[in-house]
Amino acid sequence: FKNADSALRLANEALQLSKQTKNLQAEANSYNSIGWCYMHKGNLDSAVIFLQKAWQLFYDNKNEYDVVRVDINLAEVYTKQNQIASAIKYLLQGDSLSTKINSIPLQTDIKRQLAIVYREAGDQKKSAEYFN
Repeated sequence: FKNADSALRLANEALQLSKQTKNLQAEANSYNSIGWCYMHKGNLDSAVIFLQKAWQLFYDNKNEYDVVRVDINLAEVYTKQNQIASAIKYLLQGDSLSTKINSIPLQTDIKRQLAIVYREAGDQKKSAEYFN
């Protein structure tokens, strides 16, 4: 949060190493980290590009837990871009998947993010439902 430039440099180094070693899990995590850094720097379009790369790698490798993590990250970026429909799409997808894998922490994070999205969209009633 405080040192996005340093984190971005480290994430890019990790990406290069993961590609050299052909470690797809590490590569996906690197893309996720780069996307997160760009979000904190305010480069939201770049954040989406890198988060979508992470999402695709996690999805292709059937890593459902991490797909949900990236769903949440993408939703946060889309919320900041006021692309509410896209944010909700990723969160509903993540909600279904987190229920399938029975991850209470992910389900909680999804509900919190849905509450934030609906709050930002001006739907206080739906926001309160998800916060509750």
